[in-house]
Amino acid sequence: MDEPFGADVGELAATVFADSCPPSRIRELMATPAGYDPEAWRRWARETGLPGLGVPAEYGGLGLPLPALADVFEAAGRTLVCAPLFSTVGLAVPLLLATGDAEAAKRWLPPIAAGTLTATVALPDAAAGEPAVTAEPHLWNEWRLSGRVERVVDGATAGLLLVVAEGPDGSGVFAVDADESLTRTPLMSLDLTRRQAVVELLRTPATRVGTDTTGLEPALDAARVLLAAELVGVAQQCLDVTVAYAKQRVQFGRPIGSFQAIKQRAADMLIKVELARSAARHAAAAHEADEDPAVAAALAKAYCAEAAAAVAADAIQLHGGIGFTWEHEAHLYYKRAITDDEILGSAATHWTRVSDHLDHAF
Repeated sequence: MDEPFGADVGELAATVFADSCPPSRIRELMATPAGYDPEAWRRWARETGLPGLGVPAEYGGLGLPLPALADVFEAAGRTLVCAPLFSTVGLAVPLLLATGDAEAAKRWLPPIAAGTLTATVALPDAAAGEPAVTAEPHLWNEWRLSGRVERVVDGATAGLLLVVAEGPDGSGVFAVDADESLTRTPLMSLDLTRRQAVVELLRTPATRVGTDTTGLEPALDAARVLLAAELVGVAQQCLDVTVAYAKQRVQFGRPIGSFQAIKQRAADMLIKVELARSAARHAAAAHEADEDPAVAAALAKAYCAEAAAAVAADAIQLHGGIGFTWEHEAHLYYKRAITDDEILGSAATHWTRVSDHLDHAF
C-alpha cells in the first residue's frame, strides 16, 4: 500500500473526502441502512491508508500523531463524511493502544488498518444517569457482560465493540465481537450522517483488554480533541458557504454581503471559527507534549461545540428562506454540531472540568 498521507495530511484528506463524499453522495448514504459505504471504506484503506492513520506502523498503519489526525478530522467535518471514521480511528484505536495490551493490538489493529474491521467504544454516560455495565469473570480470560449503553456511535455496524464495564476490581475495557449475543438497536438520531445505536448485553461473552485503566481517560480526551477538530471543520464550512452566498445573493440591487449588518455577522462567525481552531490545535499539541492535556481537551471540546453550533445557526439565518429547507445542506451541519456536543460529554460538562481545574490551580 502506498502512503499518500505524508507532508500535508489535512489537504490530502480534504481532497479524498471531497471526491468521495460530495453533498449528493452524503444524501444517498444517509438513506442506507448502514449509513455508509463499506466498500468505499475498504477502498480508502487500500488506496490511502485512511482507517490506519492512528495505527502504529508495526500493525500495518501509518502511526500519525494527534495533531495530524486532528487535521484529518477537520477535513472530515467540512464534508460531513459518512463513514466509521470517528468510531474506529478516533475512539477505538486510541483506546486499544491505551490499554497496553500487545496481544489485543496484534489481533485487532491490523484488520482495522486494512479496512476489514470497524470498531467503536460503548461507554455508559454516568452524567446522564446511565447505570454501569457489569463484568463477571467466567472462565480463564473470559468474561460475561450485562447492561445497556445508549447512543453508541456506529454501534449497529461495528465489527468490534470495546465496552467500558465495572468488574470486581474496578472499571476495565472489554472486547466484544459483533457475532456474540448482544442486541443492537439503531436510533433515529438528529444527525443522519452519523449513526448511533443502543447496545444491550445479557451475559455476553467478552475478553478483557489489558488490566491498566490509567490510559482510559487520556484516550477519551484524545477522542474529544478529534471531535473538537471535526467541529472546527463544520464551522469553517458553514462560514465559507455563507460568505459565498452573501456575495451572490442580491437584494435592493446589491449583494447582501455589502450590507454592514451582514458584514458584522460574518466577522463574528470568523472570530468564532479562528478561536475554535486555536483551541483544537492547542489541545492536540498539548496531548503530544503532555502539558495538561485533560484540561486542554475539555476546553477545546466545550468551546468548539458551542462555536460550531453558533456558526451553523448563523449560516441558516444568513441564507434566508433557503437555509431553512431540507434541500439545503445548512441543517445537516447544524445537526452535526448539536450531536457532537453530546458525544463524550456536553459543553456544560467540560466547562465544569475546566472550572474545577482553575479552582484547584489558584
